[in-house]
Amino acid sequence: MLYICTTGTSIAHGIRRDGSNESYRKIIRSQLDTPPPGRNFLQWASAETNSLDRMGIKDADEIALLHTETEDGKICAEELAVLIEKHFAIIPRLCPIEGLQVF
Repeated sequence: MLYICTTGTSIAHGIRRDGSNESYRKIIRSQLDTPPPGRNFLQWASAETNSLDRMGIKDADEIALLHTETEDGKICAEELAVLIEKHFAIIPRLCPIEGLQVF
């Protein structure tokens, strides 16, 4: 089954990019390395992994991640793809949507 998933920046847990792209990635990864105790990791990690986990995806499924062309959208989608590959054994397709902006 193909899951088409819109992506946002929930994986950043409210942290705004205040420097380079690489520092933003490091902050996201650091947060994912230290989840709050007693929480279901996939439900906490991002809105997208929460939804995918609750839908019961399988490793034979496909995932397409739709994201904005913004740097934040691209970075969050890429970090989300890493997380999905690690926890669901699925390599998602990243699909930037030309001209999509959030105002």
